[in-house]
Amino acid sequence: MAKFLQSRAGKTPASDIQDSNKLTLSGLRSLIAGHFHLLQLQPQPNTPLEGIRTCFLLLHEKGVFVLFQCHQNGIIHGEADTNTWSCFNYLGDNKPFANPLLQNRENITLLASLLKLSESSFHSCILFDNECELRRIPATTEHSSIIWADQVESHFAELLPKLPARYSHTQLEALHDIFVLVSNET
Repeated sequence: MAKFLQSRAGKTPASDIQDSNKLTLSGLRSLIAGHFHLLQLQPQPNTPLEGIRTCFLLLHEKGVFVLFQCHQNGIIHGEADTNTWSCFNYLGDNKPFANPLLQNRENITLLASLLKLSESSFHSCILFDNECELRRIPATTEHSSIIWADQVESHFAELLPKLPARYSHTQLEALHDIFVLVSNET
């Protein structure tokens, strides 16, 4: 089969695709090592988190991570600072969608403001569904990464040992308590 017709979809049994794409708090907790707090953030009107897009906030001893899930399938193309990315199906039809890096950057801006932290304290992690093909996307940087949903465990297993500890247990607990207080999240 020609390479441009191949995808990751055929490499995963169809029954496993839906389950591996749907990330849950308990599922993520089991995939990440270390001391941390994990919260799922969802937009709520008339709250300090109004305007945020659904994401996971990982307050970890190694830093603050915002995991944003992007549900697309097909071949993904995009640039870091363009407003839209493209998703091509295997017939070549193009479907534009909002740039997930920019969407998560907006999440980080709001969270940094709430927590009174610099945006450079955050790491953006974009999670794509397993059946898509990531062809032309920005490379992983110090503060952002783009991976498939089934790579969360291996990504954090590789990333976390490279990072210095940023928060002690007491600081991490205080950061979590401050977030709960200022965001009205439980």
